[in-house]
Amino acid sequence: MKKEKRPFSESLSAIYKRMKNGTLKDVWTDWKWIFRFTRRHKGSIILYTLFGIFSSILSLVTGIAGKHLIDAIIALDLSKLFFLILILGSSALVTIVFRSLASRFSAKLSIDMQNDVQACAFDALISSDWMAIRKYPTGDLLNRFQSDVQQVATCAVSWLPNAIIQIITALATLAVIIYYDPMMAVICCASAPVLFFISNRLIKEQRDHNKNMREAQSGISSFEAETFRNIDTLKSFGIEQNVSRDLRGWQEKNKDAALSYNKFTIKTNVILTVSSTAIQYLALAYCLWQLWRGEILIGTLVFFLQQRASLTTAFSSIISLIPSALSGSVSAERVRELTLLSKEKPTDNDAATPAGASIYLEGVRVAYDDGERILSHIEFSAKRGEVVALVGPSGEGKTTLIRLLLGLIRPSK
Repeated sequence: MKKEKRPFSESLSAIYKRMKNGTLKDVWTDWKWIFRFTRRHKGSIILYTLFGIFSSILSLVTGIAGKHLIDAIIALDLSKLFFLILILGSSALVTIVFRSLASRFSAKLSIDMQNDVQACAFDALISSDWMAIRKYPTGDLLNRFQSDVQQVATCAVSWLPNAIIQIITALATLAVIIYYDPMMAVICCASAPVLFFISNRLIKEQRDHNKNMREAQSGISSFEAETFRNIDTLKSFGIEQNVSRDLRGWQEKNKDAALSYNKFTIKTNVILTVSSTAIQYLALAYCLWQLWRGEILIGTLVFFLQQRASLTTAFSSIISLIPSALSGSVSAERVRELTLLSKEKPTDNDAATPAGASIYLEGVRVAYDDGERILSHIEFSAKRGEVVALVGPSGEGKTTLIRLLLGLIRPSK
């Protein structure tokens, strides 16, 4: 049975709904949060971007000078030899200077950005309600504060500048190739549609793999942190073997997530490598044919092959911005989640308590988020100057009562 085609307007509507309600909407929400930190350092980021653009343009100038130098030597035309060597040497030197400055700016920006993101998450966390914080194991919090914050900071500093640099590099390289040979430009661009098609198909899969990897790493980090923190208790009860079995279970989960991501990476790289290699051989065949017909010189052949490689690298770098954006989105979501925790509600009792005050609880009931009731109808008093001991078997609510007195949790009634 022949499949009925959907109207073009209906297809556009479906794509729009997917963008609005699906993965792309989540990614855009996370990146809007990342750009909050980028704005604070926009001057340095603009300068870093300009250094990268100048370096790319100078590399292109070096390639053009190299082409003319090879052609001049083969043709025994030494009139411009010194001038071309001077251009090659000076452009290479200036490129090194610009790249060094860009590296310096990038390092400083990354540190500043990481401190900003970490401080933002830290301030939000310590002002959050204790009941909200307790949902996150210590190891998971540390993983978010370290690897996820670092990923967010890296994206905030370099993602947009690298996108601009690589796009300008690709356009400038393509313009020069078109100037010398439009057909060569068409061949060099042949891999672009394949790369964009593949990346568009794998956006959601890439994001899911990144999220699974981060969660698996956080899980095993949390387990290790809790185990080492309570090592004395574990050894006292003689449950070392149970804990070892639990570790193996977490390792299997981490292994499955890592191997699944590795399989996805291999599949993607094979497709990209086959496409790139096919274009490379096609460009080489075209250059050799042009050389055989006498329409280009060896210097032009070398230049074409170099710039084809540069253009492919630029295309690949542009495409790699997609998984980088998804990875940054996952990390931003994990860090942003901490900043959205419910805040601790101030009460009249939060003011400084005078020395020697008394404490009274009357008809207090406490229950956790899962609905489990811990304390019911508590009547408690600690009068000024008294020493009060809370005595009872494990699980009766002594720790919960202390948390209640300290204001970490609130009475449910």
